[in-house]
Amino acid sequence: MGVDCERLRTRVADELGRTWNASYPSGRQPDEGTELASLLINWPELATYTQMRLQSVSSLVRLVSDACHKNGAKFDLSAAVWGRPSSLNWLEGVDISKSIVSSDRFLLESYYESSLDVAREIDHTLALQNVIEEPKGEIAVALTLWQSHHRNYNGFAEKIDTIKSAGIHTLVLYNYGTATTETLQWVKKAAKMMDET
Repeated sequence: MGVDCERLRTRVADELGRTWNASYPSGRQPDEGTELASLLINWPELATYTQMRLQSVSSLVRLVSDACHKNGAKFDLSAAVWGRPSSLNWLEGVDISKSIVSSDRFLLESYYESSLDVAREIDHTLALQNVIEEPKGEIAVALTLWQSHHRNYNGFAEKIDTIKSAGIHTLVLYNYGTATTETLQWVKKAAKMMDET
């Protein structure tokens, strides 16, 4: 793609050094991804390098997917865990659109206390799915059984309602080994909610 990687590396290192060593009187809030996204718009070499990185990961995903399908296995792919919400998956090299095309099921881990945050993440993922003209896999949503991610059962149930309302048919629950006695009781209720039309 014609990127001078050594020159880009030097420029990125200089920018990181400037940012990390800046001594504003009261400090600054950390970049949650928006400033970096803005840099991509204004720094074509960095944008091109980022696209190359996404393409490398996507090509590896496609190889694994093809191998699974060749051997009669389904291929589920997880979203980025740390580059969240889903609009920041690219920080971990995950191209959601290409991932949805390559996988039979794309699993979106939505670890938020509020159902509104879950809705935002699902909506963005659906927007990326809708720009794809190729055949695509299913989107599923995963929730943990940690009570810290759900204020109470009602908060948990709100998220399931959100997931169903978005037209998503698969809910994945996990972290059973660290679930509380109370949150384990939610599993059957969640299955019943997902089965109801």
